Amino acid sequence: MSRLAQLPGYRRLWAAATVSSFGTYVTALALQILAAVTLHATATQLGLLNAARWLPYLLIGLLAGVLVDRYRRKPVLVGTDLGRAALLCAVPLLYLAGRLSIPALIVVVAAFGTLSLFFDAADQSFLPRLVPARLLTPANARLEQSDAVAQTARPDPAACGPSCGRASPGCTGTASWRRWHWPGTSGSCSTACSAPSTSCTSCASRRPAGSGSPRCTSA
Repeated sequence: MSRLAQLPGYRRLWAAATVSSFGTYVTALALQILAAVTLHATATQLGLLNAARWLPYLLIGLLAGVLVDRYRRKPVLVGTDLGRAALLCAVPLLYLAGRLSIPALIVVVAAFGTLSLFFDAADQSFLPRLVPARLLTPANARLEQSDAVAQTARPDPAACGPSCGRASPGCTGTASWRRWHWPGTSGSCSTACSAPSTSCTSCASRRPAGSGSPRCTSA
């Protein structure tokens, strides 16, 4: 870990990934509660909402990898993160405009899943550009540990209680309840906050064989 801590690019990437992981799990849960409690979605509609998140992976998964491979990874990561933040911000705006419905939410989630697909494709090939090959295993382990903590620490829907069914989005008395009914707030904040950290990840600090000084490679 001490050697990884000496790589500023990896530290920023780790921080961005951690913030994004917490936001992803909170957003996924909040969208389900929003659809079931506020929009009174049926079981079929909830199934379609879940499917919309992963449908892009099935339809254009291979194509996304080919397209991402033609561009620099860092702009793709930052751009898709900001795009996802904008999509989540659209959820409370649609509610305020009185146009939030299950079909609209499905469209937002499908677009979110498409951007997540391109983000994941770039993310998987970005880490080897930041850390030397000998540190890839511990570097991946730290990222997985952060994701596991985020998944374990995600809020329990039972904590919202039956009062959530009677509260209107954005009008609840506490910040915790507002988090459930305003998924765009928590999720978009996390994705928007992770984007600057990712954009600040500088080129990799690697030591070529037979050289004592680090070199930088474009990401």
